Amino acid sequence: MVVTINNQKRREQNQLSESQRYFIDIALRMALTEYMIGPGGSASLLIDTPEGSLDIAYEARAGEMFGEFVARGNRIIMTANLNSNRLVLELANVCRRDLMHVERMTNWSVLSEVQAQSENLFDKSYEDIQVSLDGMLL
Repeated sequence: MVVTINNQKRREQNQLSESQRYFIDIALRMALTEYMIGPGGSASLLIDTPEGSLDIAYEARAGEMFGEFVARGNRIIMTANLNSNRLVLELANVCRRDLMHVERMTNWSVLSEVQAQSENLFDKSYEDIQVSLDGMLL
């Protein structure tokens, strides 16, 4: 496969940034999954988001891409840390509450002392996601 960016062929892996490689990888997985399922089918993907692999510009685009995948009747089960959640915010903005559920997993375990002292940061991030689910992306 040859990727063309700005009319330049990129044949080698090192000719793409880590963000570009991740974005292309996920887009291909989505396309192949939908192709294998066929028209009228519903595909499912399990995604563990790569914190630190995507810069903020690609996070937003990946969130849009995930949202479009879900809007076509597909499903995504995704884990995401809240340290960089532009992807989650954009996905929430595209999907809204009728297509997306966010499960706050910090309630499932005992937080470390550092996490407990900074729980307000988790609260703020979760609130931002809830606002995006209402279509009011921050």
